[in-house]
Amino acid sequence: SWSYIVGAFHATEKMMNANEKVSAFFDKMDPSVDIIINDASITPLSLDCNSLILNSDFEIGRGDHWRVTDNDHSKNDIVSGYNSAFAIRSYDRDDQSRGLRQFLDHRCMIARDEYIISAMFKLEKD
Repeated sequence: SWSYIVGAFHATEKMMNANEKVSAFFDKMDPSVDIIINDASITPLSLDCNSLILNSDFEIGRGDHWRVTDNDHSKNDIVSGYNSAFAIRSYDRDDQSRGLRQFLDHRCMIARDEYIISAMFKLEKD
């Protein structure tokens, strides 16, 4: 079955001034499986500093921009949210340090400024 992947990267000055090409890699897969890619694209990410967290409400029904701390030691999926259709769940974690993460766009942050962090969350035990 097909899977969807999305992420973001920051093009550095060093990358733009390099004498080599900038490349996208789809690797680190088990060599016993074939890699099939379709409809790949890289588009500029608009700078929107209204919220530092991308896809904060999961209303597209996917966990775009969210990653588990370590794919081998935890999983995530989309579930029903608090007053919304979707939320993200992290489960099958083998340690308290495992969970969800997202890289924040540092261009929207100012040193020594203070930021409010808020989220609805719930803890469940199987």
